[in-house]
Amino acid sequence: MVKWDKLEVLVLEDDDFTRRIIVQLLRQLGVGLTHQARNGSEGLDLLRSPDNKINLVLCDLGMPDVDGFQFARAVRHADTSRMRSVKILVATAQSSKESVEKARGIGIDGYVLKPFSLEQLRLRIEAVFRDG
Repeated sequence: MVKWDKLEVLVLEDDDFTRRIIVQLLRQLGVGLTHQARNGSEGLDLLRSPDNKINLVLCDLGMPDVDGFQFARAVRHADTSRMRSVKILVATAQSSKESVEKARGIGIDGYVLKPFSLEQLRLRIEAVFRDG
């Protein structure tokens, strides 16, 4: 069972409006703390911070600079087990079979297609922590 108030979530999304909506949905679910980043580089900097306690990343795939695939690869191959153990839930409009297979091959923990409802997000987050 997910302890929503104990979750610390990084929302990694380049579109400001979408990022704000996702943060609002997470707050409605009772998530303890949210962080925001516009691209994979900013996200990696947050995860590498020594005081980071992020345990879930909601990650878009199509971002400038460092995209979601590159971000996930960097996390899964990081030097610290703390960083490698972060759950990654892809939140994207890319639904092609190739994108899904590529994401799974990298080690992404789950996938939710945009646009999604509060209930869809809740179920996907619960599945990520139940199955992983």
